[in-house]
Amino acid sequence: MVEAISWRDVILRDLLPPVTPLTLAADPDCLLTEEGIQQNLRNHGYEVLVFQDPIEFRFNYESQYRDRLHQAEPQYLIVAIQKASQSLQNLPYDLVKAGRQLTISLANLFPNLSYTVVKQLDLNCLDRLYQETSRLSRRLGDNGTKDFVLKHVFDITPDAIQTEIDLLRLLLKRHYRNQQLPSILDEHLIQQLRQNNRFQHIPLERIISDREAFFEFLQSQWLHFIQTQIPKARLTAELAGQYGSFPHIDLSLEHEDIRVYIDNLFLEGHLKTIAAHDLNLSSIDLQPVPWITAGISVNPEVEQEQRLIKLIRHLSDSLPTPGVSHQAWLSFAPRWAELLVLRSQSSTSVQSKHELSFVQLQQQVDTAFLNWVQLHYGGLFNQAATVMLHHIPRLMMRQLESAQKVALLVLDGMALDQWIILRNVVQATNPRLKFQESAVFAWLPTITSVSRQALFSGRSPSSFPSSINSTHKEEALWCQFWLDQGMSKSAIAYAKSLGEEGSLSSVEDLLTRPKLRVLGLVVNSIDERMHHAMDGITGFHKQIAHWAEMRFIQNIIHLLLRQNFTIFLTSDHGNIEAIGIGSPSERAIADLRGERVRVYNNETLKQQVKEKFPDVFDWTPNGLPKDYLPLFAPGRTAFVSKGEKIVGHGGLSIEELIVPLVQIRRSNS
Repeated sequence: MVEAISWRDVILRDLLPPVTPLTLAADPDCLLTEEGIQQNLRNHGYEVLVFQDPIEFRFNYESQYRDRLHQAEPQYLIVAIQKASQSLQNLPYDLVKAGRQLTISLANLFPNLSYTVVKQLDLNCLDRLYQETSRLSRRLGDNGTKDFVLKHVFDITPDAIQTEIDLLRLLLKRHYRNQQLPSILDEHLIQQLRQNNRFQHIPLERIISDREAFFEFLQSQWLHFIQTQIPKARLTAELAGQYGSFPHIDLSLEHEDIRVYIDNLFLEGHLKTIAAHDLNLSSIDLQPVPWITAGISVNPEVEQEQRLIKLIRHLSDSLPTPGVSHQAWLSFAPRWAELLVLRSQSSTSVQSKHELSFVQLQQQVDTAFLNWVQLHYGGLFNQAATVMLHHIPRLMMRQLESAQKVALLVLDGMALDQWIILRNVVQATNPRLKFQESAVFAWLPTITSVSRQALFSGRSPSSFPSSINSTHKEEALWCQFWLDQGMSKSAIAYAKSLGEEGSLSSVEDLLTRPKLRVLGLVVNSIDERMHHAMDGITGFHKQIAHWAEMRFIQNIIHLLLRQNFTIFLTSDHGNIEAIGIGSPSERAIADLRGERVRVYNNETLKQQVKEKFPDVFDWTPNGLPKDYLPLFAPGRTAFVSKGEKIVGHGGLSIEELIVPLVQIRRSNS
């Protein structure tokens, strides 16, 4: 037998080649949801169906898999149980009788490490961990495993962090990459660092694990650093107050290992530049330290163009490669959104001057993303982590273990670039609001009736085929998810058609309910404006900024925070500027607002349209009902009159498919 070269090989050699159509797997660590495993299984004809809700499972099994298991060339299926509290005997009897049974566990993969520690790791950490443990000859306890994982997986050796520069280098590397460590490792790292007296004055508990807190800390240190470099600078109390109450720490931000990160953080918008006139400085004052202008604005128009040039080059150099995990695209998408905002806010002459380089990059992004989606998107919906919209209710459910109440605030149709505009307006009016920002994948096709219902139901679209063409069951699906978690009906509420003057009163009425713990809200204003946007993305961005200044979002956020809600803000899909290629004459479309997609319930009708529009993209992602057959408009085009420019949605672009997920809180400072 060939020796296994990765942890995936250990799992796959028990599964491949398929020997029976049905395999039942106890998978408490969700290893079968890992992208590499899923891709390998799909290549060998397997599909994985996770057993969670018995009713949903039975529906999916009977409608999509049962008959295919008994064909001459059968569909191979793995039914996985992910809850440690359940056993395979909890599965329906007919499956237990017919299927072979396996157990897959991290404890078996890493016998020399503490399972308590290893089970906290994200699955993308396991490659490095497995390589290193192959040389480990003794079993490690909890603390030994923590040190081992920090060193060999995250390149962190606490004993080697002796100076402020060492610490700052570590935190910049981590938070720039948005690297997440389990809390059990963060606590261990802080405990180790606290033994060094040099770090006693640094708020490690806030900046080690909290990315936004670290950037706030760094912003405040930048203000103090300017004064050390240019003593003439005058820092007003108002300016200093915008960045919390972090103590002044003498950090050498000019160190070459630090400056490269500082430049990129200002470039990508994680740190905010400060106007020179707010510091009583002129361009002459900055001449002795020219590199410091990365964070000080002297001539905004010139600097905006320079930033546009640098950001195009930077994103071109950091475009995700074909074999990357979903996390690489979730990290790239917000940076791409920053470029879209910067470009739309530039003058017409600046846009024209750099149009060619932008369009070339846009084409590279579109091609790379589409290729990745075709190969990897199908494995995302079974992920244990929160990577798709329908995972968010599970995230909220976990949050309820430590929070009184949770609210889901869905801004219908809002793309990541529009979130950036909205966030900037909101933060300008209330700097004490803090946003823990990440991103998730919407459902394909990226239309409201598919993606938003998946979000509120906590399920894949295949589980609500009867309502997939409308949203009339959205409230019922939301309530059913929470009832299934043991929540009482009086603790659950839902409201939509929010966002304009007077609509806040309906939310205020819901908040008077004494037993309310879970609230779902839909704000429709962005989507409504999108479908009337006549001036493309640039004009649409201006509409978003104007709507944000009307303060509805600020008011609803403050209202929910005052009522002690933990807020999760997201969107059901994004949007792009598209050019019309003509509209099919048939009217069998699932969502009239889905200008970028047509959906059919039979193959014949779909093929007729393909003959008229040979460039359409014919692809049906996993998780849709079997009679739900989409055709996507190619590239950045739409099924509207030829040459017509719209802002629409429904397709597969990065702007439509990756949307913001933001946890909102007030600063403790």
